[in-house]
Amino acid sequence: MKEPPSDRSVAPPVPRLRVFSPPVTSRSLRRALALVLGLVLVAPMLIAGSFAVSPPTITLRIDAGRLHAGARTGFFLTDRDVALASISDARRVHLQKGSRVMGTGMPGLCSGRWRYADLGDVWQAADCGSGAVVIDTGAAARLVVAPEDPAAFLRALEGGAAFESTQVSAATSGLRALFALLALALVAVVAWFVALCGWGAERMRYVVGPGWVEVRTILGTHRQVTSGLVARRRTGRIGWRVAGTAMPGLYTGWYRVDGRSARIWTTRPSDGVLLEGNKRWVVSPEHEAAFVAALREAGAQVHP
Repeated sequence: MKEPPSDRSVAPPVPRLRVFSPPVTSRSLRRALALVLGLVLVAPMLIAGSFAVSPPTITLRIDAGRLHAGARTGFFLTDRDVALASISDARRVHLQKGSRVMGTGMPGLCSGRWRYADLGDVWQAADCGSGAVVIDTGAAARLVVAPEDPAAFLRALEGGAAFESTQVSAATSGLRALFALLALALVAVVAWFVALCGWGAERMRYVVGPGWVEVRTILGTHRQVTSGLVARRRTGRIGWRVAGTAMPGLYTGWYRVDGRSARIWTTRPSDGVLLEGNKRWVVSPEHEAAFVAALREAGAQVHP
Protein backbone atom coordinates (compact mmCIF):
# COMPACT_ATOMS: atom_id res chain seq x y z
CA MET A 1 0.00 0.00 0.00
CA LYS A 2 1.40 3.38 -1.07
CA GLU A 3 1.83 6.18 1.47
CA PRO A 4 -0.09 9.37 0.70
CA PRO A 5 2.10 12.15 -0.75
CA SER A 6 3.52 14.47 1.88
CA ASP A 7 2.54 18.16 1.86
CA ARG A 8 5.76 19.14 3.52
CA SER A 9 8.16 21.00 1.22
CA VAL A 10 11.89 20.67 1.44
CA ALA A 11 13.50 23.73 3.08
CA PRO A 12 16.02 25.50 0.85
CA PRO A 13 19.61 25.15 1.94
CA VAL A 14 20.93 27.90 4.16
CA PRO A 15 23.61 29.92 2.36
CA ARG A 16 27.04 29.20 3.76
CA LEU A 17 28.87 32.10 5.35
CA ARG A 18 32.58 31.99 6.02
CA VAL A 19 33.88 34.38 8.67
CA PHE A 20 37.56 35.31 8.96
CA SER A 21 39.35 37.42 11.53
CA PRO A 22 42.54 39.47 11.15
CA PRO A 23 45.54 38.78 13.37
CA VAL A 24 45.30 41.00 16.46
CA THR A 25 48.47 42.68 17.71
CA SER A 26 49.51 45.69 19.83
CA ARG A 27 46.30 45.61 21.85
CA SER A 28 47.86 47.12 24.98
CA LEU A 29 49.56 49.90 23.03
CA ARG A 30 46.34 50.87 21.22
CA ARG A 31 44.41 51.02 24.46
CA ALA A 32 47.15 53.14 26.02
CA LEU A 33 46.81 55.54 23.07
CA ALA A 34 43.06 55.68 23.62
CA LEU A 35 43.58 56.52 27.28
CA VAL A 36 46.12 59.26 26.52
CA LEU A 37 44.02 60.92 23.83
CA GLY A 38 40.91 60.66 25.97
CA LEU A 39 42.67 62.44 28.82
CA VAL A 40 44.05 65.10 26.46
CA LEU A 41 40.60 65.88 25.06
CA VAL A 42 38.79 65.84 28.40
CA ALA A 43 40.01 69.34 29.34
CA PRO A 44 38.85 71.17 26.16
CA MET A 45 35.63 69.14 26.22
CA LEU A 46 34.86 70.23 29.79
CA ILE A 47 35.84 73.84 29.07
CA ALA A 48 33.62 74.02 25.99
CA GLY A 49 30.78 72.40 27.93
CA SER A 50 31.16 74.86 30.81
CA PHE A 51 31.02 77.80 28.39
CA ALA A 52 27.87 76.33 26.85
CA VAL A 53 25.93 75.89 30.11
CA SER A 54 27.27 78.86 32.08
CA PRO A 55 26.61 82.34 30.64
CA PRO A 56 29.13 85.11 31.37
CA THR A 57 28.33 86.69 34.74
CA ILE A 58 29.58 89.88 36.43
CA THR A 59 29.13 90.33 40.17
CA LEU A 60 29.65 93.48 42.26
CA ARG A 61 29.32 93.47 46.02
CA ILE A 62 30.03 96.01 48.74
CA ASP A 63 30.01 94.53 52.21
CA ALA A 64 31.88 94.97 55.49
CA GLY A 65 33.98 97.82 54.17
CA ARG A 66 35.22 95.96 51.09
CA LEU A 67 34.46 95.93 47.40
CA HIS A 68 34.39 92.61 45.60
CA ALA A 69 34.20 92.52 41.79
CA GLY A 70 34.26 89.33 39.78
CA ALA A 71 33.63 87.97 36.29
CA ARG A 72 32.98 84.31 35.53
CA THR A 73 32.89 82.46 32.23
CA GLY A 74 32.43 78.71 32.52
CA PHE A 75 35.13 77.40 34.85
CA PHE A 76 37.14 80.61 34.66
CA LEU A 77 36.82 83.27 37.34
CA THR A 78 38.72 86.52 37.66
CA ASP A 79 38.06 88.76 40.67
CA ARG A 80 39.39 91.54 42.81
CA ASP A 81 38.75 92.36 46.46
CA VAL A 82 39.79 95.81 47.79
CA ALA A 83 39.19 97.73 51.00
CA LEU A 84 36.99 100.78 50.57
CA ALA A 85 39.49 102.76 52.63
CA SER A 86 42.13 102.22 49.91
CA ILE A 87 39.97 103.81 47.21
CA SER A 88 41.15 107.33 46.41
CA ASP A 89 38.78 108.12 43.58
CA ALA A 90 35.81 106.62 41.74
CA ARG A 91 34.20 108.25 38.73
CA ARG A 92 32.17 107.53 35.65
CA VAL A 93 34.08 107.35 32.38
CA HIS A 94 33.38 106.83 28.72
CA LEU A 95 35.67 104.03 27.61
CA GLN A 96 37.59 104.47 24.39
CA LYS A 97 38.72 101.49 22.36
CA GLY A 98 40.87 99.26 24.56
CA SER A 99 43.09 96.26 23.94
CA ARG A 100 43.08 93.05 25.90
CA VAL A 101 46.33 92.13 27.63
CA MET A 102 45.13 88.97 29.36
CA GLY A 103 41.61 87.81 30.01
CA THR A 104 38.27 87.46 28.23
CA GLY A 105 36.88 89.46 25.35
CA MET A 106 33.57 88.23 24.02
CA PRO A 107 30.14 89.76 23.40
CA GLY A 108 28.80 90.86 26.77
CA LEU A 109 31.98 90.28 28.79
CA CYS A 110 35.34 92.04 28.73
CA SER A 111 37.29 91.00 31.81
CA GLY A 112 40.83 90.62 33.05
CA ARG A 113 43.73 92.92 32.24
CA TRP A 114 43.04 95.57 29.58
CA ARG A 115 44.86 98.64 28.32
CA TYR A 116 43.35 102.03 27.39
CA ALA A 117 45.12 105.07 25.98
CA ASP A 118 43.64 107.43 28.60
CA LEU A 119 43.56 105.03 31.58
CA GLY A 120 46.62 102.87 31.06
CA ASP A 121 46.56 99.28 32.31
CA VAL A 122 43.44 98.33 34.28
CA TRP A 123 41.74 95.28 35.63
CA GLN A 124 38.11 95.20 34.57
CA ALA A 125 34.86 93.31 34.84
CA ALA A 126 32.59 95.02 32.33
CA ASP A 127 30.01 94.26 29.67
CA CYS A 128 32.11 95.69 26.80
CA GLY A 129 29.97 98.82 26.64
CA SER A 130 31.36 102.35 26.62
CA GLY A 131 29.90 103.42 29.97
CA ALA A 132 31.84 102.35 33.05
CA VAL A 133 33.16 103.36 36.46
CA VAL A 134 36.90 103.62 37.05
CA ILE A 135 38.19 103.12 40.60
CA ASP A 136 41.61 104.29 41.74
CA THR A 137 43.26 102.62 44.72
CA GLY A 138 46.45 103.41 46.51
CA ALA A 139 48.17 100.06 46.29
CA ALA A 140 46.47 98.22 43.46
CA ALA A 141 45.94 98.95 39.76
CA ARG A 142 42.89 100.75 38.55
CA LEU A 143 39.62 98.82 38.47
CA VAL A 144 37.01 99.30 35.76
CA VAL A 145 33.50 98.02 36.34
CA ALA A 146 30.19 98.58 34.61
CA PRO A 147 27.31 98.40 37.11
CA GLU A 148 23.76 98.49 35.75
CA ASP A 149 23.04 101.51 38.00
CA PRO A 150 26.29 103.52 38.17
CA ALA A 151 24.79 106.26 40.35
CA ALA A 152 23.59 103.81 43.01
CA PHE A 153 26.92 102.00 42.91
CA LEU A 154 28.91 105.24 43.40
CA ARG A 155 26.69 106.30 46.33
CA ALA A 156 27.17 102.92 48.02
CA LEU A 157 30.90 103.09 47.33
CA GLU A 158 31.18 106.53 48.88
CA GLY A 159 29.03 105.79 51.93
CA GLY A 160 30.11 102.18 52.46
CA ALA A 161 26.51 101.00 52.19
CA ALA A 162 25.72 97.41 51.27
CA PHE A 163 25.40 96.88 47.55
CA GLU A 164 25.10 93.79 45.37
CA SER A 165 24.39 93.23 41.70
CA THR A 166 24.70 90.30 39.33
CA GLN A 167 24.67 90.81 35.58
CA VAL A 168 24.14 87.82 33.31
CA SER A 169 25.03 88.46 29.69
CA ALA A 170 22.48 87.43 27.10
CA ALA A 171 24.67 88.56 24.21
CA THR A 172 26.56 85.27 23.97
CA SER A 173 23.70 82.90 23.17
CA GLY A 174 25.02 82.21 19.67
CA LEU A 175 28.56 81.74 20.97
CA ARG A 176 27.34 79.41 23.70
CA ALA A 177 25.49 77.33 21.11
CA LEU A 178 28.76 77.07 19.19
CA PHE A 179 30.55 75.90 22.35
CA ALA A 180 27.79 73.34 22.92
CA LEU A 181 28.33 71.95 19.41
CA LEU A 182 32.08 71.89 20.02
CA ALA A 183 31.63 70.00 23.29
CA LEU A 184 29.36 67.44 21.60
CA ALA A 185 31.84 67.06 18.74
CA LEU A 186 34.67 66.42 21.21
CA VAL A 187 32.54 63.84 23.03
CA ALA A 188 31.91 62.09 19.70
CA VAL A 189 35.62 62.18 18.79
CA VAL A 190 36.66 60.76 22.16
CA ALA A 191 34.01 58.01 22.00
CA TRP A 192 34.95 57.14 18.41
CA PHE A 193 38.68 57.03 19.06
CA VAL A 194 38.39 55.06 22.30
CA ALA A 195 36.11 52.52 20.59
CA LEU A 196 38.42 52.28 17.58
CA CYS A 197 41.58 51.87 19.65
CA GLY A 198 40.05 49.57 22.23
CA TRP A 199 37.99 47.22 20.07
CA GLY A 200 38.50 48.16 16.39
CA ALA A 201 40.84 45.32 15.51
CA GLU A 202 39.11 42.82 17.78
CA ARG A 203 35.70 43.44 16.18
CA MET A 204 36.91 43.45 12.57
CA ARG A 205 35.65 40.54 10.45
CA TYR A 206 35.84 39.50 6.79
CA VAL A 207 32.71 37.60 5.74
CA VAL A 208 32.33 35.69 2.47
CA GLY A 209 28.78 34.78 1.43
CA PRO A 210 27.08 33.54 -1.73
CA GLY A 211 28.11 36.06 -4.34
CA TRP A 212 29.51 38.73 -2.02
CA VAL A 213 32.24 39.64 0.44
CA GLU A 214 31.85 41.94 3.44
CA VAL A 215 34.11 43.80 5.83
CA ARG A 216 32.46 44.28 9.20
CA THR A 217 33.92 46.85 11.56
CA ILE A 218 32.91 48.49 14.81
CA LEU A 219 31.70 51.48 12.78
CA GLY A 220 29.75 49.73 10.02
CA THR A 221 29.59 47.11 7.27
CA HIS A 222 30.96 47.33 3.72
CA ARG A 223 30.04 44.90 0.93
CA GLN A 224 30.82 44.24 -2.70
CA VAL A 225 29.84 41.46 -5.07
CA THR A 226 32.29 38.73 -6.05
CA SER A 227 31.17 38.63 -9.68
CA GLY A 228 34.07 40.15 -11.59
CA LEU A 229 36.14 40.42 -8.41
CA VAL A 230 39.82 39.59 -8.66
CA ALA A 231 41.68 38.55 -5.52
CA ARG A 232 45.43 38.38 -5.29
CA ARG A 233 47.93 38.21 -2.47
CA ARG A 234 50.14 41.26 -2.17
CA THR A 235 53.39 41.76 -0.28
CA GLY A 236 55.24 44.83 0.87
CA ARG A 237 54.13 47.86 2.85
CA ILE A 238 51.02 49.74 1.93
CA GLY A 239 51.52 53.24 0.57
CA TRP A 240 50.88 56.63 2.13
CA ARG A 241 47.67 57.39 3.91
CA VAL A 242 45.13 59.69 2.22
CA ALA A 243 42.51 59.63 4.98
CA GLY A 244 41.90 57.29 7.88
CA THR A 245 43.72 55.82 10.84
CA ALA A 246 47.22 54.43 11.22
CA MET A 247 48.14 53.08 14.61
CA PRO A 248 49.97 49.99 15.83
CA GLY A 249 47.79 47.01 15.02
CA LEU A 250 45.08 48.90 13.11
CA TYR A 251 45.12 50.56 9.67
CA THR A 252 41.88 51.70 8.10
CA GLY A 253 40.75 54.23 5.53
CA TRP A 254 41.96 55.36 2.12
CA TYR A 255 45.58 54.66 1.20
CA ARG A 256 47.70 54.67 -1.93
CA VAL A 257 48.37 51.02 -2.72
CA ASP A 258 50.59 50.11 -5.68
CA GLY A 259 50.14 53.61 -7.09
CA ARG A 260 46.34 53.65 -6.88
CA SER A 261 43.77 54.52 -4.24
CA ALA A 262 42.36 51.67 -2.17
CA ARG A 263 40.25 51.23 0.93
CA ILE A 264 42.03 49.16 3.54
CA TRP A 265 40.99 47.30 6.67
CA THR A 266 44.07 45.60 8.06
CA THR A 267 45.92 45.04 11.30
CA ARG A 268 49.40 45.09 9.80
CA PRO A 269 51.14 47.64 7.57
CA SER A 270 52.40 45.09 5.05
CA ASP A 271 51.15 42.07 3.09
CA GLY A 272 47.50 41.07 2.81
CA VAL A 273 44.94 40.29 0.11
CA LEU A 274 44.09 42.83 -2.59
CA LEU A 275 40.50 42.70 -3.84
CA GLU A 276 39.78 44.51 -7.12
CA GLY A 277 36.24 44.69 -8.40
CA ASN A 278 33.74 47.54 -8.38
CA LYS A 279 35.73 48.64 -5.30
CA ARG A 280 39.39 48.28 -4.44
CA TRP A 281 40.12 46.83 -1.00
CA VAL A 282 43.07 45.49 0.99
CA VAL A 283 42.33 43.10 3.85
CA SER A 284 44.49 40.96 6.13
CA PRO A 285 42.76 37.71 7.14
CA GLU A 286 44.69 35.55 9.53
CA HIS A 287 44.08 32.44 7.39
CA GLU A 288 44.72 33.81 3.91
CA ALA A 289 44.57 30.50 2.03
CA ALA A 290 41.14 29.61 3.44
CA PHE A 291 39.89 33.16 2.76
CA VAL A 292 41.03 33.07 -0.87
CA ALA A 293 39.48 29.60 -1.30
CA ALA A 294 36.17 30.93 0.06
CA LEU A 295 36.30 33.80 -2.41
CA ARG A 296 36.84 31.36 -5.26
CA GLU A 297 33.80 29.34 -4.14
CA ALA A 298 31.78 32.60 -4.04
CA GLY A 299 32.61 33.36 -7.68
CA ALA A 300 35.72 35.54 -7.46
CA GLN A 301 38.75 35.09 -9.65
CA VAL A 302 41.91 34.27 -7.78
CA HIS A 303 45.28 35.30 -9.24
CA PRO A 304 48.65 34.42 -7.79
